[in-house]
Amino acid sequence: MTHIQSSILDWLVTSGLKILLIIIVSIIVYWLVKVAVKKIIKMVIAQGFGISNHLKEKQKRIETISAVVTKTGAIIIISAASIMILSELKVNITPLITGAGIVGLAIGFGSQALVKDSVTGLLILLENQYLEGEEIKINSYQGKVEEITLRKTTLRDSDGNLIFIPHGQIKTVINLSRKEEEDKIKI
Repeated sequence: MTHIQSSILDWLVTSGLKILLIIIVSIIVYWLVKVAVKKIIKMVIAQGFGISNHLKEKQKRIETISAVVTKTGAIIIISAASIMILSELKVNITPLITGAGIVGLAIGFGSQALVKDSVTGLLILLENQYLEGEEIKINSYQGKVEEITLRKTTLRDSDGNLIFIPHGQIKTVINLSRKEEEDKIKI
């Protein structure tokens, strides 16, 4: 066995296994987060936290909030796993983390709109103003809600156009899917 083959084999046995373990653990943690988030949100909503007793509406809300929290968890898990893998590949991550911190600070000062969008998005979800699949009117835009994230709502209008509305720009919301008769039945 040559020196190069021996070095490769040593790397595979040490760093290669560690990288594989990082990937496997990341997948398991993501799966656990996904399952736990859905169960926790289901329990909170089952207790009646800010929502009617309508089963279909509860299910939509569980799916919407679960998707937002799971996507956020996935970003955090992928970022942490990437840093650990780079470290295992002997990449000096100190400048990367320092640079990310400086860039994050600069972005933080300039991203007040992003923070406003995220806080408003969280309140929209908690207050159950609208859910994915419902027909709504936001400001002057009307359509079916295709996606809600912490930062924006995506609508599909009657012409098939996709409209992206940052939550910080929302002034009024009319939920066309929830009629007064339906609300009276739920009470």
